[in-house]
Amino acid sequence: MLRQKETEIRQQYVYFASTVHPNVVSSAEGELHWIHPQALPQLHMSAIVTKMLEHYALHSAEPDIYVGTMSVTPVGKPIVQWSVLKDPAVF
Repeated sequence: MLRQKETEIRQQYVYFASTVHPNVVSSAEGELHWIHPQALPQLHMSAIVTKMLEHYALHSAEPDIYVGTMSVTPVGKPIVQWSVLKDPAVF
């Protein structure tokens, strides 16, 4: 996911997976813990993460990799344009 904040371009990678091991490893970035999917809408998240979760809920069964670019509509509402990442097979 890409978005611009002031003069900075922010790039985020999000991965979804399943595991049979519920343990998490400590990180310098904060306390890690599992969150039940139904609890996600109550969390305070940036607009791009909220849009990403909405998109994932609609496309989670698809094998594609998506790239999202955040922008705003003419009335200032956040919007994400999604594209499937594909090898164009041209070089």
